[in-house]
Amino acid sequence: MNNENAFILATSTGEGISELFLELGADAVLPCASTDSLSDGDFASAILASGSRCVLLLPNGESAYESAEGAARSCDSIRVSVLPTRSFAEGYAALAAMPRGESTAELYRAALPGISSVTPIDIVREWGQGCFFGQYSAISHGERYSLAGSAEAALLESVERLFDKEKHRIITLIVGKGVTNARRVFVTERLMEIYPDAQIIVYIGGQTATEYYIALR
Repeated sequence: MNNENAFILATSTGEGISELFLELGADAVLPCASTDSLSDGDFASAILASGSRCVLLLPNGESAYESAEGAARSCDSIRVSVLPTRSFAEGYAALAAMPRGESTAELYRAALPGISSVTPIDIVREWGQGCFFGQYSAISHGERYSLAGSAEAALLESVERLFDKEKHRIITLIVGKGVTNARRVFVTERLMEIYPDAQIIVYIGGQTATEYYIALR
């Protein structure tokens, strides 16, 4: 860690996520269909392309975190710090917690409480035999919850299970490309009815592999 201002680089799986992360303070995004597909070389190339001596990485995926760590070790001439963001909800929370124009060390320290305070949920479609099953599930911190017949049912069931009224005040949805306006409005209105004291924030993320990213904060 060092005291120079960092170039903040975050992964992104959709145009809306890219726009959101740039608005929150990222200097650049590394686009991908899925963070699982990112290699050490992908991160190393993006680090070198930044033209900066100090880079702060937000990998936003479990395997991407390992690849980012590998890239950081290989870039001897650049100081690279990797935040432990293993989901897009954690990446969102980290960026939201970081002040502008601070040193790498200060940004890293500011991001950690945001990461630890968020409960991330990904709503994914079930796979089998190389094709989709007709069911969805919720994944949070590596655990699978709420197998359901629709993404919205899995979302509502998982939020009900993981939302802590003593801890959480904000429910943020990052909506995938395949989610229609009607589905988005339905789930948003249901969340507003069920959690009238929570703030509901919705972004159109445009990601293709995941129906919804959810951040409970």
